[in-house]
Amino acid sequence: MIAIVNCGPFDARNDVDNQYEIKANNKVMGRFSHKREDGLAICLEKAAWAVADYENNRTVLCDYCKMSAKLVSGKQIYPHRKDLWKRKYWLCSRCHAYVGTHKNSNGKPLGRLANAELRAARALAHNEFDDRLWKYPDLSRTDMYAWLSASLMIPKAKCHIGQFEVAQCHAAIKVLRDNNGL
Repeated sequence: MIAIVNCGPFDARNDVDNQYEIKANNKVMGRFSHKREDGLAICLEKAAWAVADYENNRTVLCDYCKMSAKLVSGKQIYPHRKDLWKRKYWLCSRCHAYVGTHKNSNGKPLGRLANAELRAARALAHNEFDDRLWKYPDLSRTDMYAWLSASLMIPKAKCHIGQFEVAQCHAAIKVLRDNNGL
């Protein structure tokens, strides 16, 4: 038997985050929080994600506060972007760092959790990187990353903007801007 059990707080108001457990034959298979105002469909979606996370035994830790991140829907990250509501993100509820997940991956993170400063730095670095790809259509993304890794003197395997720290993003932006002609 499968059950979704309300663990509290036992509050009938729609705007209160209630904690739930998903149980199969009385064994806890996952936990999640949910507001009644979000509706049954979102509740079931969160339950499915909690079970998938449990089955994958995936734990994502926040690099900033070392707490476990939770797998959440895009609605929590981007409430104003309905096109992202069905996407999955890892969110640290303590410091609000988050990262997206690979599509169809049951929650595989795209990189490490990022706070607002790191997200802004990565966005700028990606913009510069993508501008170069448009300027040089003969270069593939792989070729560009190979060039960037050589320019930054880091191994190819570690050269991906989604894995960069703030300082690496700024270094990449500088290299990309300074080497306009590649």
